[in-house]
Amino acid sequence: MGLFTCLGIFAAGMQEDVRYIRCLEKEVAGITRGNLMKHVTVKGKDELAQLAYGLDQMRLELLKKEQTEQEMRLAQERLALGMSHDLRTPLTGLMTYLEIIKKQESEGRASKEYIGKALDKVQQIRRLTDQTFEYFLVHSQREVIMEDAEEIKSALGDYLSEMCALLECDGFQIDADKLKWKPVQVQVNTDYLGRIVNNIISNLKKYGDRTRKVEIKMIYAPCQVGIFIKNAIASDSKYIKGTGLGVKNITLMMAQMNGKAEVRMSNKKYCMILYFPVFR
Repeated sequence: MGLFTCLGIFAAGMQEDVRYIRCLEKEVAGITRGNLMKHVTVKGKDELAQLAYGLDQMRLELLKKEQTEQEMRLAQERLALGMSHDLRTPLTGLMTYLEIIKKQESEGRASKEYIGKALDKVQQIRRLTDQTFEYFLVHSQREVIMEDAEEIKSALGDYLSEMCALLECDGFQIDADKLKWKPVQVQVNTDYLGRIVNNIISNLKKYGDRTRKVEIKMIYAPCQVGIFIKNAIASDSKYIKGTGLGVKNITLMMAQMNGKAEVRMSNKKYCMILYFPVFR
């Protein structure tokens, strides 16, 4: 009698396991069809429950990946729409100025004023296309090769000196009295760092107030060091909040160097802080 009781309990347990396996089979089939919203049933603490837990974690990873890809697609669509809008304005201006130049040429008088304005629009278009190329370069998933760790002055000093020199040549005054170097080490990618500095210089030349000094200083914290750059927005700069592609590129490149960029732009001020982790 006891033997039959044991066999009955064993058979009941087997049937329960078979029902659970069939349940998991249906849920896995749903995952393979793309249904990632339904949870995988986890019952008990045995090997089957561990398998079910692993399947549910896999489902969550696939769901996260799908959501990330969807967000990237939406971001790229917004970027494409924003870029088409940003390009349309200088293109319209360029076409207008070329029509005026063409008309003036037929009348035997070509105006240097409109030739200069047309060249300015060409430069705007070139900057936008360069920034677009830069954006997709950063998103290309290529490996970011970091330089060996070195002291902050050696890693960043030449780039900041070049920035100051170029801005001074363009009519800016520099306030670098608080630019103090401490013996902390950082790692950078020189290609990205050069592109970041070029973007900052371009933004300052485009929007900066040449009657106000550009403030540059270092910010030190236990785990990070920051480059602080601040200037006012010129009243005649016609600051327009567009796609902000240059700022996005800076943010992306800093993230790929394990740092971050804090950007504050409005119709009154331009401020950016580039944070690099301290290498230990």
